[in-house]
Order: sequence, then C-alpha cells, then structure tokens
Amino acid sequence: MRAVALAAAAMSTLLAAGCWQPPQEPVEVQPSDAELLALRPYALLAPSELDGGTADSGQRWPLLMVLHGFHSTGPQTASYLGLTSEAVRRQYFRIQPRGSLDPGGLSWNPDYPVEPPWDSAYLRAVLLDALSKAPVDPSRVFVVGYSQGAHMAHRLACDSADLVSAVVGVSAGTDFVFL
Repeated sequence: MRAVALAAAAMSTLLAAGCWQPPQEPVEVQPSDAELLALRPYALLAPSELDGGTADSGQRWPLLMVLHGFHSTGPQTASYLGLTSEAVRRQYFRIQPRGSLDPGGLSWNPDYPVEPPWDSAYLRAVLLDALSKAPVDPSRVFVVGYSQGAHMAHRLACDSADLVSAVVGVSAGTDFVFL
C-alpha cells in the first residue's frame, strides 16, 4: 500500500498540472457544507489501534477515502480492492462515502462540479469535516476510486488539490474533459 501511495503522490503532482474544466456557470446556488453533509451522512472509520478513538498520543493518522463504482457501495469497493484488511484497519482512518441515488443505484457525477448533485463539493465537505473531527495528518489524505469512483477521485483531486495528497484510479479511462 505504501508503494501505491508513493506512486500516486508523484502522479498527483502531474495530475494537478493537468486539471482543466471548461468555464461553467452554476445552475443554482450550491448548498452549504452542512447541508451537503446532512443530505448524505458518512461514517469515519477509525484505525483499530486507536481503541475506538480513546487513545490520545498526539499521533496523526493518514486518511483513506474509498469511492465506489457505478451502482456499487463503498464497503463493497473497499472489500474488493483489499482495503478492509487488518493492516489498513490498523493504520488508516477510512471514509467510504456514497454517491447520489439515481434510478439504478448509486453513482457519481464527476463531469459537472457546478451542478447538482454537487458530488465534488460534497466530498470536499466530507474531507474538511473528517479533518476537523479526527487526528488526521492533512499531508496524508489519499483518495482511491474504482471505475466511476476513479473518475470522481480525479475530479476531487482537481477541485481540492489543497486537501488531497494523492489519488489512485482503478479500472477507469483517462479521456475526460477535465484532464
């Protein structure tokens, strides 16, 4: 996992340089962070070494955000990618947010960050909320996305380069409008 994170860190620098989005005007007023989080609550899974969050050693922990693919879920994707192993559970805070509900299930909308369902703004709000509530090292915030979640991970890395340390996309193309 460390080798993947290091490779992703190097790639994130290149990715940030390649972020481009055609100019867009918001369709409607974007909800506040609190409103976005109220619409889609998330769970912050603490490292097992924190004993349920009671340890206070001053240590900062890395954060791993797992973005599911089209019509999947965060827990399914984390399990499929091996991100529920004991090593990961011991060493990382983990977030597995859910995409927006569409007629067939859950999905992400990485193409239009200025339109509902505001997925990029929602994920940014999740990261900011987690950073404010937990002893997370802000220099080690990693986002892993599978399939459509990989598209969303790249969108988030472009829109929130100040928060995201590295991004890993699995099973996704890279011919997006924003790259």
